[in-house]
Amino acid sequence: MSADSQVQPTITEGPLTAIKKTETGMPVFQTQAPASPGNSGGPVLDDAGNVVGILVASAVADDGTALEGQEFVIPISVVRQMLNETNVKPGESATTQAYNVALGAYFDKYYKRAMPEFRRVQALYPEHPYVADYITRTQQAIDAGKDETPNSLLLWVALAGGVLMVLAVGGVGGFLLLRKRGKGPAPAAGTAP
Repeated sequence: MSADSQVQPTITEGPLTAIKKTETGMPVFQTQAPASPGNSGGPVLDDAGNVVGILVASAVADDGTALEGQEFVIPISVVRQMLNETNVKPGESATTQAYNVALGAYFDKYYKRAMPEFRRVQALYPEHPYVADYITRTQQAIDAGKDETPNSLLLWVALAGGVLMVLAVGGVGGFLLLRKRGKGPAPAAGTAP
């Protein structure tokens, strides 16, 4: 298999056939969904697409071959409990965060903004199955003049101009208000003592 093929997601389906416990008392689901060793650690989804568990093991015969229909899943509630007990906080990796930013910019046609994020993904995960293709397509779009990335310098100049305008109007208004207040009432005309 090519490196690209090795990381392609696959989906299999099958019924939940039993709820069992390990020798230590941990609950596990048994399913008939076919699985191979590379599937271990993968999510198990319900019909609505919610993660209900993590595939962890297959039953094996005495000769070491997997027994069909005997795949085991740790319920997601148990996974969460284990994470909490070990103070592990699940979250997105830096690679996923950079990839999401890059894809958002790419599909907005902000190719110049997307390129450094795609390069960051490539540096973090050199075997990423899609990033090299996105880097190529992003560079082609830039070279073809298709980039629509907003000019950040122009944005800063416009923002600074707006701030200066507000300050100028406020300054002139404040000056006029203080000048008007400083005059006070005119002395009454009268006789000198």
